[in-house]
Amino acid sequence: MNLFLMKTFKNRSVSYQRGFTLVELMITLSILSLLTVSVATIGLGNSQKVTQAAFNAECETILYTLLEHKNEAIMDGRRRQIRFFENGMLVNWTNEEGFQSDPVSLKTCSLSTSYVQTNPLQLKSVGTVSMGGTVKLTSHTGSVRIITIQLASGRIYLDEP
Repeated sequence: MNLFLMKTFKNRSVSYQRGFTLVELMITLSILSLLTVSVATIGLGNSQKVTQAAFNAECETILYTLLEHKNEAIMDGRRRQIRFFENGMLVNWTNEEGFQSDPVSLKTCSLSTSYVQTNPLQLKSVGTVSMGGTVKLTSHTGSVRIITIQLASGRIYLDEP
């Protein structure tokens, strides 16, 4: 019996040939190319999402900086003066230590505003502002977000994306 099994296995191993057929190789290569294209496409979509997320985060940074300085003006009784530039903004105020400033620079967008350099925005110690207006933030991809500053209430808010 052992001799019979040995002959059977020996005959089978001879009948199989090693290697791949041309059709098998072509199918494998086509599957790999489809996977490569799909991964590359997904990667491009994610980079746009990351860029949009960075832009939104920077818009919120500008908003929260304005709100923080408005609250500090109320708390310490000293007004803040805000000057807007295309690549950021500068907050100035005085206290016991002298003249203070807080620069905020932009990396993912540019800024345009209804406030002019000769008449900057002032955050008053009672929670109001010197004048109402808007701050328009434009990303490098063309997305736009607007921060609105209301005169009567001093409310500062960012539009929804």
